Amino acid sequence: MSCIRKNLFILLSALFCCALLVSTYVRCGYAEYPLLSAARAGDAAAQYKLALQYTQNLKSQADVKNAFFWMKKAALQGVAKAQFFVGDMYCNGSGAEQSYIHGYVWHTLAAEGGFSAAEEKLEILQEIMLTERDIQEALQIVAGLKEKIVKVSK
Repeated sequence: MSCIRKNLFILLSALFCCALLVSTYVRCGYAEYPLLSAARAGDAAAQYKLALQYTQNLKSQADVKNAFFWMKKAALQGVAKAQFFVGDMYCNGSGAEQSYIHGYVWHTLAAEGGFSAAEEKLEILQEIMLTERDIQEALQIVAGLKEKIVKVSK
């Protein structure tokens, strides 16, 4: 009898694990699962795409934080569009504490990376939101980040 119980326990445990995997697989979505694997492996394009998927399906604060997490990972690899979005997320306080200075930092990096929409954001931040002292602080942060950012081929 104990052998049957043991086998039943093993079977139920296996079914539970399968249900958990299916739940995770469905929650991530069929197309997203390979994307998540690539993002975790350090693929900047996959990190950016995954972040965009999180921003399009915002259902919870966790989704916002995940969007910011993956967008910043891509931004730190030199993806200019991701740098732009990280700047916006800082300015709006989405997924990170609101900071116009950090928004300026990431928009500066995006503009230097050739993302022209970032230049408009920089002008707005300079005219309305930031003092000259704030801008100088942001530029110091930019200088430090440039050393950390890994440029990826586009």
